[in-house]
Amino acid sequence: MLTPQARKNLTGDRLTRSRIWRVVYALGSLNLAVLLLLSLAGVCAVATFLESGFSARVARAYVYQAPWFNVWLLLLALNLSCSAATRWPWERKHAGFVITHAGILVLLAGALLGKSRGFEGSVDLSQGSPP
Repeated sequence: MLTPQARKNLTGDRLTRSRIWRVVYALGSLNLAVLLLLSLAGVCAVATFLESGFSARVARAYVYQAPWFNVWLLLLALNLSCSAATRWPWERKHAGFVITHAGILVLLAGALLGKSRGFEGSVDLSQGSPP
């Protein structure tokens, strides 16, 4: 278990020793996470208006299935991964942080997998008839 001072020294050593760790800390920053999440929320709001104004096909074609949207999701996943990496070595008190970030990464992986290999369908049911 690291003391707070030892953890601070480890962080300082990483930043001064390696360019890779500087990049990891920059990619895992909270400012970048907020920027990515706010811009993603704005894009999804625009897609919702496109869907209600035109059709789901238009929103899917111009937003959800666009290559830049996948890049955006991958950047968010990279940000989460780097954020978790900056806390290494993990201690027991980091369990909530690690589990939460791992869960979000699983959700993002599911979204990307669903977009690339998923399918969409519908079932019409009427009242009084068997399904």
